[in-house]
Amino acid sequence: MPGGQVSSPPEHVGLASIAAAVQRAGGSRAHPADQMDERLEDLAASLEASAGQQSTTFDFQCMTGDTREVLGLLGELLQQPALPRDKLSLVQAQVTNIISHRDDNASGVARRELYKLLYGQDSIYARTPTLSGVASLTPADLAAHIAAWQRPDGAILGLVGDFSSSDMMSTVKEVLGSWSPAAGQPAAPLARPHEDLPDLPSVLAAAAAAADAGNQQQQQQQASQVVYLVDRPDAKQASVYTGEPGISLSDPDCYALDVLASTLNGFGGTLFDELRTRQGLAYSVAANWDSPVDHRGLFVAAAETVQPAKFIQELSGVLASVRVEPPTQQALDKARAGLLNSFVFNFASSYSQLQRTLVYQLLGLPQDFLFTYRDRVEAVTAQQVVDAAARHLHPQQQVVVVVGDAAVFGPQLTEAGFEVQALRPAPAE
Repeated sequence: MPGGQVSSPPEHVGLASIAAAVQRAGGSRAHPADQMDERLEDLAASLEASAGQQSTTFDFQCMTGDTREVLGLLGELLQQPALPRDKLSLVQAQVTNIISHRDDNASGVARRELYKLLYGQDSIYARTPTLSGVASLTPADLAAHIAAWQRPDGAILGLVGDFSSSDMMSTVKEVLGSWSPAAGQPAAPLARPHEDLPDLPSVLAAAAAAADAGNQQQQQQQASQVVYLVDRPDAKQASVYTGEPGISLSDPDCYALDVLASTLNGFGGTLFDELRTRQGLAYSVAANWDSPVDHRGLFVAAAETVQPAKFIQELSGVLASVRVEPPTQQALDKARAGLLNSFVFNFASSYSQLQRTLVYQLLGLPQDFLFTYRDRVEAVTAQQVVDAAARHLHPQQQVVVVVGDAAVFGPQLTEAGFEVQALRPAPAE
């Protein structure tokens, strides 16, 4: 069903995931938590719920002969969730623990802050839950969210197994036929929220203002690249994330950029060979384009290093080179083969095929998209790769976040010619 994390309100970021967790853990009015779990265990069946960024998913697996009963339990969760207070309290405690420790991982901090700088502090694609927002949730909040987003006219159901399709369709109608939108809901489902990502100059200006409004004019006048430094005292190495606005899946360059990413990453990739093998600047390094369906994604490169200034410079050099130097035929063939070899995993199981079918339907993609993607990747040329890189890569203008010991890495970055700006992540309260 559409919704997911982007549908959570600003005051309750994370509501979609919490609602799905409590909905499943709490059982239904007819089968409260323990009864539902015991019955599923007796049937050797599973029934799970989760919320991704743009959708909420329920899935079950069971013996074919038990489908009617398990489908009925799913129907109860959707139409009459119990949402007990004790289960909400348990999930709140778990999420609170995660939030309290979210800054323990320097790489996670760098990624989070980069997304906030690129998308905007309050963007639905960069928001993070707060302790107060999670603590203030009530069962009524969960029920309202479920009523608004979980409705049959916005849902897509798929089943795969050893059964007659016509018989199964009759079963679905009998078991779920009474499911209707909750009372008081609009006639049509809510549209999935989305936002437009600004172009690079606007992103840079907003990032500068978010980091330090008082120095915005000075930053804009500087010719040097700005690095946003998050102090992590006594850290022995720095986490570096750099990025810029990217593309959506509808961009015709997405195929060439995926091939380019394949030439950059992994053993034998340009980044690995240059920044790890030849220069020893990072144990691992990666760069990729995220290409969402309904909005522009990001280009992001990341690594852990004890020489962040030199790493950023050398990374910029590699990215600048791919803007003007087409990949060799050998590199191109290897990159395309790597992407195409992964094609088979889309058909590795009936579940993966079903999941892909539902996702495409939910997001409005044609069902032959995967085959079209394969054909377009096979047709990518070296010139298309370099042309796409020239259009979408701007290494000297990218937003850079470094998380590390400011006393150690700050002078290193300044001496290398970067304009260093202190960045203080928002507290978790």
